[in-house]
Amino acid sequence: MRKINKILGMIKSMKLGVILLLMLGVTSVAGTMIPQNESVQFYAQNYGSKFNNLLQLLELDNVYYSWWYAFIVTLLIINLTTCIITRLPSVVRQMKSIPDGSGAFTEKNLLFEVEGEGAIENLSAHMGFKKLKNIHENIYASRKNNIGYMGSWMLHLGILMIIVFFALGNRFAYETNLYGVPGTMGQLENTDLFMKINSFDAKFRDDFTAEQYITNIDILNNKQETVKTGDVSVNSPLRYNHYSFYQNSMGYAVNLKVYEGEEKIHDDVFYQSEVYVSNGKKFAVQFMNFYPDMEMTGEGPKTATPYFNNPYMLYAVFYEGYMVDMNVVPCNSSIKYREFSFKVDRPQEFTLINIRKDLFTPFAFLGALILIAGIMVTFYFVPVTLYAVKTKETTIYYICSKKNNEITRTKLLLKYDDFKRGEQSNGLE
Repeated sequence: MRKINKILGMIKSMKLGVILLLMLGVTSVAGTMIPQNESVQFYAQNYGSKFNNLLQLLELDNVYYSWWYAFIVTLLIINLTTCIITRLPSVVRQMKSIPDGSGAFTEKNLLFEVEGEGAIENLSAHMGFKKLKNIHENIYASRKNNIGYMGSWMLHLGILMIIVFFALGNRFAYETNLYGVPGTMGQLENTDLFMKINSFDAKFRDDFTAEQYITNIDILNNKQETVKTGDVSVNSPLRYNHYSFYQNSMGYAVNLKVYEGEEKIHDDVFYQSEVYVSNGKKFAVQFMNFYPDMEMTGEGPKTATPYFNNPYMLYAVFYEGYMVDMNVVPCNSSIKYREFSFKVDRPQEFTLINIRKDLFTPFAFLGALILIAGIMVTFYFVPVTLYAVKTKETTIYYICSKKNNEITRTKLLLKYDDFKRGEQSNGLE
């Protein structure tokens, strides 16, 4: 039984919770620093074979879905849940009870002394306390800011809700991406909704860094009826029926025409990073990179501005599975290899929209609000107890607060001075 109690005590300890939070923080940094969900070849090329083996073993290429990350999160959830459940009764008792005053009647807690019984009720009310209650013979007490005892408990509850509903959202939320140039329409995977891209505008600052991406879209039902129209921009998603449409990124596209001999076998938009493969899989073209305003430097081709002043594209040609050509060519160029040829023209920008439906987001947001409220309660609602000790000739007042006792004492002394001035004014009247 002792061992069980010891294990339970360890599980619900605050130290364990702090350690687990630190572990999550450190591992999350690893997940941010190391690119996630890339190919094995990518990690071997960029990190070396030895580190790549360790990376694969510890699943650092997929941190947030690794078994050990899930284990840490599960332990933290158990720790927080246990703390919340076991601490609630004691928190409620603290809020309802009044300390007996042992250790409170000291010089540092002394407020003032009033001759006779004084206006004890009026005085306590003026200082913001409820009616003084007799707790022991000639000792009276009252408390305020009792909700302060809930602060730490609310912090734990908020953190727990954020972790749980964020994890549930990652596990069960619907997410897909649609991209295209203006005029493109695509269906949201596994839904009866469609999205049409009406226009896309990329705004740049004077130094050519991206300022904003704005996409105007239509959302259509399965009858091709528009149910909502609006703009999607960075940090300003469009929402419809629990779906959120986020502006994710942008890229470049050209129009690609492919010929086999004299016969045109393909004529369509060709997106950056896309690969076109002929029906016979004999010929393929990869759109490797794009330079809207190319200039050649000692380090290779670069773009001077994001505008189509001197558009070039980097391509690679594959024939029967082997790369046979790679080059940078201006748009409106025609490239021929054996019986195949292709032409690229009409450069334009395309947009990528991320669509997400997460029914757990409002609950995670509620957890964040509870967390913020817990912080506010902890710092701004410090429980304070006022004691009044009656003697035959005087009433002595003491103040007891676990935090900022001296500040609280100074504020109450100012209120007492204000109360005395009010009494004197009433006496003059």
